[in-house]
Amino acid sequence: IVDYRTRWSGIRKQHMVNATPFKIARSQILKILTGKIVVGHAIHNDFKALQYFHPKSLTRDTSHIPPLNRKADCPENATMSLKRLTKKLLNRDIQVGKSGHSSVEDAQATMELYKLVEVEWEQHLAQNPPND
Repeated sequence: IVDYRTRWSGIRKQHMVNATPFKIARSQILKILTGKIVVGHAIHNDFKALQYFHPKSLTRDTSHIPPLNRKADCPENATMSLKRLTKKLLNRDIQVGKSGHSSVEDAQATMELYKLVEVEWEQHLAQNPPND
């Protein structure tokens, strides 16, 4: 590991002493993801870190959902931060700690945001399937 990205992850060198090796963790994660709809925010970054491509038809990225941006009174094609969307649409502050983002808090906010537009977005995707 060359960069723990502590500012965002909260992870420090001492947290990794007994960590699962990347190849094993990746293998276990891919078993879970394969064939599943994955909801995330700017999830391409996570996929890149995993050295993985997930089908677009099974990816729900809250940083790129036009109905969510409309609800937040933002341009449909803009990429909105999770922090900003959560504040505008859920009236909640996240990512405020000095020890890094909470992955649990981020995941919960992401799923809540997706749920706000799930029906509308899934109907749109059914009528306009993305090219994988």
